[in-house]
Amino acid sequence: GFFAAGASALSIVATTFVVNLRHLLFSAAVAPSVSGWRKRELAAFAFELTDETFALHAARFGRGDRDKALTFAANVLAQASWVAGTALGVAAGDALGDGKALALDFALPGMFLALLAGQLRTPSQAAAAVAGGGLSLAAAAAGASGLGTLTAGLLGAACGMGVETWTRRKRSS
Repeated sequence: GFFAAGASALSIVATTFVVNLRHLLFSAAVAPSVSGWRKRELAAFAFELTDETFALHAARFGRGDRDKALTFAANVLAQASWVAGTALGVAAGDALGDGKALALDFALPGMFLALLAGQLRTPSQAAAAVAGGGLSLAAAAAGASGLGTLTAGLLGAACGMGVETWTRRKRSS
């Protein structure tokens, strides 16, 4: 889309960089669960980590399930599925025509909403999701999708931390 719009190489690189900063949040979230892993295991894990497998692993690690074999199997399966799905999409794309007629433009956001629903177990998680999602929608409406999405995610996480702190204080008093 950027190339078609005639965007400069610098703006394409900068936007891609900012959008992919979400991996910093992924790293911070899973770091305690993989702290004892060897560097080559961490490199393989990071290389194969996607948004979907992050959601899966965050839930698993939160339950105390840190099985490396399962972690790597899920990552490889997800990556292979992504590549196979892309190849199938390229092959079948012309035959399907306009994907909007099949509501395929909602498939990816729908998948992320389903992944999110499995993560919401506490009020702080719900607050982070609602705040981050609401701020992200507001940023998109204002035309600030790349950096706005990252900022919304960070502010949503901060909101979740605030609710968690408030809830703990309320419980201890």
